[in-house]
Order: sequence, then structure tokens, then C-alpha cells
Amino acid sequence: MDTIQPLQGSVLGGTLLTITGSHYGTVPSDNPVKVGDNYCLVQETSEFEIKCRIDISSPTVASTADVIVFAKTYEEMQCNINAGDGCVFDYVDSTSTVTGITSSFDAATNSIMVTVTGTGFTLDDTVNTELWIDGMK
Repeated sequence: MDTIQPLQGSVLGGTLLTITGSHYGTVPSDNPVKVGDNYCLVQETSEFEIKCRIDISSPTVASTADVIVFAKTYEEMQCNINAGDGCVFDYVDSTSTVTGITSSFDAATNSIMVTVTGTGFTLDDTVNTELWIDGMK
């Protein structure tokens, strides 16, 4: 591994990690990724980059966790960040809180509109905000 971005994310999971390096497989199951005790579900992969989303399988508290990419043979791949000590991710308390979700039908577009209210997220930020419902983006 050469880089990991971002280096921190919510204890609630959902952070999209981008890991760069080399000799990764092109099939999502080629290089499983773990962040501490949690799997990072591979969404995209190429020879030089893996994009995965952290899936929280058990309650996680604010902590530092090792990021491990496994080779297809389930051996750990070498960490090249800070002499091998820099392949870590910090779980931090969530900075946003959802206080409500409402839906309404928009006859003009023939679609359902979802409105999320709360604190800690930027209004109309569609680049850094993703809404997932039952595993669907």
C-alpha cells in the first residue's frame, strides 16, 4: 500500500476508502480489505487502486485501526506508508446526525423525493454526501 484516503471516518461505518499501491487484482474478491475488525467491501479495483466501503459488523468506538489488504493467497500485502507504520485508519465519532427522513411524490418527474434533515452535513452537497437505503445508493 502506498496511500490510504481518507485517514479517518465515522465509527458508524460507510467511509469510502481509496487505497493505492500495485499488483492488486481486477476482481473485487482478489484483495479483501480489513480495517481493524471490520471488512471494507470492495466496490472498484484495478492493478493500482482499490475503492472499498467500510462495513461495521459490530459496535465500534473511536479508535485507531490497522488497514490490511490481503493478497489473493490471503497473505498481507506490504505497507509502504511511513516505513510500514502508516497503514492505519482512525475511527472517529460521527460529526453528523440525521434527525428525520421524509418522502414525497413529485408528479412532474414521476419520482419519489427523499428529504434528509439533521446537523453536521452541508446543504446541497451532492459530492461529499451519499444516501444509501437498504444497500442501494
